[in-house]
Amino acid sequence: DKNYFTNVKINNNGLEGKAIFEEDGYLVFSIAYDDCWNIFEDGKKKETEKIMGCFLGAKLEKGKHMVEIKASAF
Repeated sequence: DKNYFTNVKINNNGLEGKAIFEEDGYLVFSIAYDDCWNIFEDGKKKETEKIMGCFLGAKLEKGKHMVEIKASAF
């Protein structure tokens, strides 16, 4: 409940923002999961996961992180 994503900026091939997590958890987006999406935490590529059968997400550790979501070529 104390985990959140803020300062979101949308760009041409994705979005970026700051994830502030007081405990380990999942950052889940209301974006449909697709292999074209890549999630980066502090510049390092994360393993993307299909959450609840359809949403894009990734597991993040406790702390403050810069997160980017980028679409690769279709």
